[in-house]
Parts: sequence; C-alpha cells; structure tokens
Amino acid sequence: MARKLSPDGRRIRAIIISAPFLVASSILLYKRLVLGEEQRRLPGSSRSALPVPGDGGPEGMPQDVLKRIREAEDESRRR
Repeated sequence: MARKLSPDGRRIRAIIISAPFLVASSILLYKRLVLGEEQRRLPGSSRSALPVPGDGGPEGMPQDVLKRIREAEDESRRR
C-alpha cells in the first residue's frame, strides 16, 4: 500500500509536475509575443484564428489590439 504524502511532499510533487508546463508555455509565449513567431495551426485549417468583433468574439478586448492582430495576420498571408 502506498504511503500518504505529507503536505510538504504534496507541494513538492505539484511543483515537479507543473514546472515543465510553466517553462514550455512561457517559452512559447515569449517567442510569439516578443520575437513575432506565428502561431502554429493544424494542417488544413482554413478558418482564421481571429474572431470577428460582434460575432462571438472575445468580450472586452480593446479594438486597437484586434486591429494590430488583423494587420499582422494580413501581413503573414501576403508572404
């Protein structure tokens, strides 16, 4: 039968399990936001990742951010 972990042991286990996810997602966000790397898409996906405002888009997202995202997508399509 397995022994129960102490509260400190549970905290350490949670850190060991979650640390790789935190590091990997931080690296991906850095590449995307700072270095300008394009988001990966599934092959054959023809839909735009950017929702149209008023068409079920993200609530409360500033219009200038949406505009910059659209411009970046348009530029990447032209390449």
